[in-house]
Amino acid sequence: MAAAERRFGTGSHVAEHLTLVRASAIDAAGHWLGNLFQRLRAVEQELRAQGHVAADLLEQTTNELDEVLHLLLDYVGPLVPKLDPVPVAHVLARLQRNLTTAFPLDASLSVVKNDTPALLVNTDTLVAMLDYLTAYLRRVVPGEATLSLRASASESRLHIILSCSREGCVKHSAAAELYEAVLVRLVEALGGEWECRDARERKEWSLCLPLQR
Repeated sequence: MAAAERRFGTGSHVAEHLTLVRASAIDAAGHWLGNLFQRLRAVEQELRAQGHVAADLLEQTTNELDEVLHLLLDYVGPLVPKLDPVPVAHVLARLQRNLTTAFPLDASLSVVKNDTPALLVNTDTLVAMLDYLTAYLRRVVPGEATLSLRASASESRLHIILSCSREGCVKHSAAAELYEAVLVRLVEALGGEWECRDARERKEWSLCLPLQR
């Protein structure tokens, strides 16, 4: 049975619509939304003080709205162009720490040698990408599932493969789709590629990042 694949990254899109987004507009939207959320929190506290049953529902709805808006702002927000060399070992250690907090992890990282070239990336974008990777997987992989992490390096690319049993995995959700959209944007900003493969028994995700030459 053929595996279903989705690939994102350099050269993978047939067409793109480019839109100029001003950093000042993102900042203004952030401040405005912050004020609106303060008002919603104040209403929630007032309802709770009155013992109103709607307080919990308002809190949950406000939290979910806050999450979605943060995702959208990260999706359209400007990225810092400053680049720094980051050792591969640091990248893998950060990813391993992130994933260990969410899943039982079976990691094999010894194939990456100490003399492997570093990544030349923006550190903040890299950290955000790794955080979004974990957040995305939390929404598609059951917490009790063992996640496999494998890493290897060629002369020009760092290859990271994540996989788990398909059993219990979420097939589709709006939350997972939005988290993956932000993740893909950050991966592409780092010059990398993200690919999803859905085989009969396992789900697999592939992340490739460019190394310094």
